[in-house]
Formats: sequence, structure tokens, C-alpha cells
Amino acid sequence: MKDIKNRRKRFYQPWIIRVLVVVLAALSLSGAGRYAPPGNGPMVSGQTVEDLIEKGKTLFALRQIAEAFAAFTKAIELDPRNGVAFRERGRAKLFTGDYEGALADYGRAILLDPMDYDAYKGRAQVQRALKHYAESLEDCDTAISINPQDADVFDLRSRIKQKTGDYKGALQDISKAIELVPSSDFYLNQRASVKSDMADYKGALADCNRSLEIKPNDNFTLYFRAAMLLKTGDPKAALIDITKALEIKDYDFMRDLLKQIQAAIK
Repeated sequence: MKDIKNRRKRFYQPWIIRVLVVVLAALSLSGAGRYAPPGNGPMVSGQTVEDLIEKGKTLFALRQIAEAFAAFTKAIELDPRNGVAFRERGRAKLFTGDYEGALADYGRAILLDPMDYDAYKGRAQVQRALKHYAESLEDCDTAISINPQDADVFDLRSRIKQKTGDYKGALQDISKAIELVPSSDFYLNQRASVKSDMADYKGALADCNRSLEIKPNDNFTLYFRAAMLLKTGDPKAALIDITKALEIKDYDFMRDLLKQIQAAIK
């Protein structure tokens, strides 16, 4: 029995999973190797599995999480082979902080459909929350190998690399996300954060400037730009930004920066 468990463990090594993903990606071009929910599946109270999944998604968007969870669970009870239902329930569990439950549902979704990059992305978020950074990076790698056009996965992988101190890798990933979506102030702010960690304050300042061109009254970006202006030796310009940020919404940490800026001006 122990030998069987060891063989199973070796089979599920991450590199083997990624090889299978590549093979299944090729097969999926002809429609093979991918689970597709049936159009006329079982029903409950006149609702198909697909109806329940869509209902759950709508409820989740409205932040009616308990009701969304119930809809996804009914869908799973009707069709335990529907990977989408498991994936969406995993998303609901992630939202509520049930990380172990989310891992189980995302894992089941991936077993049912190894090409579901959203499931890998969701599981990567769970692993990140659990501080399982190596596993989170592996899931990001797989998601990117399936869909290299999803900027969110590059952003997620950037944040994980930043957390582990791989600033060069984090910068490469977030720059790729910006290449895919140049109009995202969110990604520009993330790159500014990475550059700040690398002590490239002028580079961070440039990204803040671009971000504020897209979203001029974002108080967190104004706060961060004020911090970068202080770092680059321009406390008077920093004072303008932090004052504006505080006018939008007052936070204690912003007032702490204000004190530093005022001290630098004196």
C-alpha cells in the first residue's frame, strides 16, 4: 500500500502535470481531452446544471455568497462531473476564507478539466493566501501556459515573486501584464511598488505619474507618489500630493507620511 501511495505521489509531480497540460492543449484543438458540460443534463425544479451555475455566478456578483454557494452545490449534486460548478464553488469558498475547502474544489475542477486555467488561477490565489508560494507559482505557470494572454495571472505571479524577494522576476511579470493591458492603473501601481522595493524610486515615480493620468483622483496612488517624491528629494511636491490624498479620504498612515514630509520641508 505504501508503495502505491509513493507511485501516486510521483505521478502528480508539477512538471508532469504541465506536460499533460501541453498535450491536452493540442488535443483540445480538435475538441478532445476537455470536459464539456452536457446541454441537456439533469434538472431540479426545472433548472439545469447550467442554469444553477449561471444563477450562482449572478448571486456571487451580488455578493449573496451563501445563496451562490447553495446554487453551485446543487449543480454538483446534479452532475458531480461538472468541473465548472466545482471551480465556481471554490471561488465562493476563497471569498469567505475557507481556503482548505477552496483548495479541494479547485483541485476537483482541475481533475475534471486539466485545461481550465481559471481553476489554476483560483488555486494559485488560495495557495498565495496560505503562503504556499512555491505551489502558487506552479499553478500560475500552468495557467500562463494555457492562456498567455491573461494579464491577471502575470500580475498575480508578480505579487508572489515580490513577496518571495524575486524582484527581477516580479518586474518582468508585471511589465508583461502592462504590455497586455496598457490602460490599467492597477498594474502600473503594482509595478511602482516593485520598483520601490528595488530602490528605483524615479522609475516608481514615473509609473505613478502614468497611473494618475489614467485615474487622477486615486488617493492611494497620490499617497504612494508623495512617498516617492519624498524619496527623490522633492518634499514640496510630496506635500501637494499627500494633502490632496487626505482631502479625498483621511487615513492614519497618510497622516504619518504627512508628518515626515513636513519635517523634511522644515
